[in-house]
Amino acid sequence: MIIHSKIARTAVASVAAIGLLSVGFAGNASAAVPTPSNALTVTALGTYAGGGESAAEIVGFDPTTKRAFITNGVTSSLDIVDFSTPSAPTLITSVGISAYGSDITSVAVKNGVVAVTVPVDPTGVNTPSNGVVVLFDTAGNFLGQVTVGVLPDSLTFSRDGKTIVVAGEAEPLCDPNDDDVSAAQDPLGTVSIISIANGPASPTVTTLDFSSFSASTLLSENVRIFFPNSTAAQDLEPEYATISADGTRAWVTLQENNAMAIVDLQNNQILDVVSFGYKDHSLPGNGLDVSDKDDGSNGPAINIANWPLLGMYMPDAISAFTTESGEFLATANEGDGRDYDCFSEESRISGLDFTGSAVDASLRTNLTMGRLTSTKAFPTASPITNMYSFGARSFSIWSTSGSLVWDSGDQLEQYITANYPTLHNAQNGDTAKFDTRSDNKGPEPEGLVVGKVGGRSIAFIGLERAGGFMVYDVTTPTAPVFNSYVNPLLAGGQGPGTTDTGPEGLVFVSGCDTSDGVPLVLVANEISGTTTMYQVTGGAADDCSEPSVTGVVATPAFTG
Repeated sequence: MIIHSKIARTAVASVAAIGLLSVGFAGNASAAVPTPSNALTVTALGTYAGGGESAAEIVGFDPTTKRAFITNGVTSSLDIVDFSTPSAPTLITSVGISAYGSDITSVAVKNGVVAVTVPVDPTGVNTPSNGVVVLFDTAGNFLGQVTVGVLPDSLTFSRDGKTIVVAGEAEPLCDPNDDDVSAAQDPLGTVSIISIANGPASPTVTTLDFSSFSASTLLSENVRIFFPNSTAAQDLEPEYATISADGTRAWVTLQENNAMAIVDLQNNQILDVVSFGYKDHSLPGNGLDVSDKDDGSNGPAINIANWPLLGMYMPDAISAFTTESGEFLATANEGDGRDYDCFSEESRISGLDFTGSAVDASLRTNLTMGRLTSTKAFPTASPITNMYSFGARSFSIWSTSGSLVWDSGDQLEQYITANYPTLHNAQNGDTAKFDTRSDNKGPEPEGLVVGKVGGRSIAFIGLERAGGFMVYDVTTPTAPVFNSYVNPLLAGGQGPGTTDTGPEGLVFVSGCDTSDGVPLVLVANEISGTTTMYQVTGGAADDCSEPSVTGVVATPAFTG
């Protein structure tokens, strides 16, 4: 696997050398099918069916009570499910959140405290309201609440359980009675830092925004600032946060901005906003299928190839992890464009304005790149020199300052295609919709969590469209090893996980926190509304002299 250097904090012109202007460029198929090591075995133990699509989106877990806490978008409630008998999970109670706000977007659990993010409906036609974080015990009893920023989208606990970091996405609100973007309201993106050092009944909160950052400076550093009439503070949209092992730093993905915020938790300040840069899909090992109508007769076909294209990483989930080499960050590079009634940046490449551009017309057909969803906004220039795609169809390892250490290239797409060809870029694991996601984000890695298994750092990467999740050993961050692809749906039958589609949230539970010493992974699946518990076996015994690492990853309920 080639290690690609990060293109960040530089002008867009610096990436023009990838050859987009070459006449009649033909994609050369790459071959990067990883071989699974199967060093670890991941086995489904039991599935809880929450009640259909959106009945399970994000999940948290308390190993002491063996209870899962699942956000239910159908009933706008927190479902508390007993997993003490994993093969037969049962609902204990559902806690409604209507008394606190309009919806439930995320949940995290630590030391018997359950925290949920709850947005609050606009007060006027399109006047944004601050959301809240509500704290419960593991029986669902109210403990406390604090006000945070607009549209709190995800949250995570520090390792010691005393701090909660909340990503306030604050998406723009279009006036439902006016399609004019000038009538939209774009609230400030925020990072809220909640302390429960004095107990969950007495939480305190500090909410930070990006008012000190300049749009022109960030644009010069390749951060995407582009919503009409918005300042940088309004345009930046926090998606998901992770916290360092020592609790002093947080890293927050700014998905639509293709960037990351670095936050000082000791002094409660945002230190920097760093661009993730672009992935060069013209390089070997970085191929992708860019069309759903590329069989020669406008039908679907498998065509993973290199293209003169730059992928915007735009990660959703991020997870910090430690190795002997230090601390690193793993991201699931989903991609997410802004597509509102009053403003949309999205366009197929064939629909972009190529006036004055030297890009060859052969790149704009159904058989080539014409069908691929791209952006009319930054960094697309006029006249067009480079073309861009949402997401990188991969997961990446980064340094804590935002430099790219390793990327999985096209391994995710290549492995599924080689082993399950009818699942190639299918919609929500439906083989009848083979290839339908090739013109968008492919298998769409979205949720991710990294945990320790027998002293080794293991990443679990959920694939929203393909279904299931990939397992990688990332103990050596510069050379992760593919372990397996876990998707019980492919096996058919009636066993646990065989109805799961659309994985959204993953949570890892260390063997140090389970009664039998076996690590667990729980996956909440939005499309099927199911939550499945897995056990991870085959590793060495965990060294529990160090604090365990239990993490949860969340994805937004509000998307553009």
